Amino acid sequence: MVKKSAILICMNLNSRRLKIFAWVTILLLFAVVVLGYLLRQTSHPSSVPAATKYVTVCDEKNDGCQQTGLPYQDAAQPTTVRVNDLMDRMTDAEKIGQMAAIEKNSIRDPNDIAKYGLGALLSGAGAKPETNTSEGWFQMIKTFKSHSQKTRLSIPLLYGVDANHGHGNVPGATLYPHALGLGASHDPDLVRDVAKATAE
Repeated sequence: MVKKSAILICMNLNSRRLKIFAWVTILLLFAVVVLGYLLRQTSHPSSVPAATKYVTVCDEKNDGCQQTGLPYQDAAQPTTVRVNDLMDRMTDAEKIGQMAAIEKNSIRDPNDIAKYGLGALLSGAGAKPETNTSEGWFQMIKTFKSHSQKTRLSIPLLYGVDANHGHGNVPGATLYPHALGLGASHDPDLVRDVAKATAE
């Protein structure tokens, strides 16, 4: 009887120790998760856009802000050498900015192109210049691209337009059938010619 009581007491103690160990482990894990979250919030405050903190915009004097003669700027270098060199020089904010493609009408201040290091702008339906002519388009895109050259890395801006069946935003431009209609023609050469004519 005494032996049986001693075994039950030991089992009860082990059960209590196991419960305490489990609770301590859970609390420690919770503390680690909360601490990790707090450290991330402190090092990268969500209220401050990273690009405003890390994208360097050069003033008109330049003062050595934009370096020249770097491997990524040398067209004679192999593409992989140029890409690796540029990527090694970029901050995380600059990489994020380069992955962004912003709709043209969302840009209220053209200086934001440099400020956030934007990689691309897009003219969707109705996103056209004030003077909607070929020359107006040329000048609008030229102006946007000049702002992208104000960053320390001077990465050119990519400009896109929704012209999948002709440049419908420009008055007088030729419009072609949509992709479904072109596909129904079963004529790859025709599709290629339409794309080429639209690009030109």
